[in-house]
Amino acid sequence: MLEVTWPDGRKAQIDPSRVLRIRRAVYGEDGKTRIDLTAARYQLVMEQPEEIARLVGLELRSLASIRGVEGNPVWFNAKTVTGPVYVTPFEREGTAIKSALLIFPPKKQYTLETAAEVARIITNAGGTPEPLPPEDNLLTTLGNWVRSMWRQPVPPAQPPADDGPEGAVLER
Repeated sequence: MLEVTWPDGRKAQIDPSRVLRIRRAVYGEDGKTRIDLTAARYQLVMEQPEEIARLVGLELRSLASIRGVEGNPVWFNAKTVTGPVYVTPFEREGTAIKSALLIFPPKKQYTLETAAEVARIITNAGGTPEPLPPEDNLLTTLGNWVRSMWRQPVPPAQPPADDGPEGAVLER
């Protein structure tokens, strides 16, 4: 068991084998670290995420890390995640997001790593990655094809047919 400190100063025990994700607390969350135990149960604690991850990793050998959207490390249990999963162009637009995984469906954890890197990280930590998602979906592929058609050079105009001497009017 791992002893942690709640934001109110009380001590609590967490079973490292039940940890799904560890990440830095975000604005509005009390504490320094969020530890997800299930889709609906998490603990906010005062210890730094790096320290919690180090201690959890001593027991949970499948603990791995990726870089979250802000570039901060996010640790996860590689044996319980689903990923890499497809990230739509809409989700990626205007961000550095390259891939994602599901910590607990349907919650996506976006990452700065590519899908191939996420698959390698999951494998190296003893998990089983999903097949690599497609880079583009059908609409993107269709859009790229249409754009490529507009970029095609215009075929040269055919030379005018020889209609006889200049200025001659031919009946057809």
